[in-house]
Amino acid sequence: MPRSENQKLKLLYLKELFETQSDEQHILSMQDIVSYLAARGIRAERKSVYGDISCLQEFGMDIVLQKGPGGGYFLASRPFELAELKLQQHAEKISDLKGVQMKIEWGSQIRSYVFMPYTLAKDTRTGYEMGNIQAVMDGDIDGFINAYLTAAANGEIKK
Repeated sequence: MPRSENQKLKLLYLKELFETQSDEQHILSMQDIVSYLAARGIRAERKSVYGDISCLQEFGMDIVLQKGPGGGYFLASRPFELAELKLQQHAEKISDLKGVQMKIEWGSQIRSYVFMPYTLAKDTRTGYEMGNIQAVMDGDIDGFINAYLTAAANGEIKK
């Protein structure tokens, strides 16, 4: 039977302590742990805390003991929260869609347009040319897209 009502919550408080206040730079000494529990109305001895930490490790928490001066316990790895996972997945999808970003500078243009004395739109990456520049200006770029995809599939586009 627990000594106090909060005694039943001891493992949950320990879990919260490790998740919120410990990492490799913030190591918890046994005294820190016992004081944290005491502040929540839980009387704990070192021996019982060792057993509780062992239970949390068996539960799957990556609690590590760092030995030596200034040593103690810390939570080495944490599970991702759902929002963090969704954000990471979104960032990966965006990076896949964007592909490799090139610097915008002189000489890095991908298309050149000549209006006078003749009309010509030329893709400098693939060499594809179209003589009807007005159609290109109106959005008819399917030929350029097909030429790029074909060159990329053949490995002719340098990145």
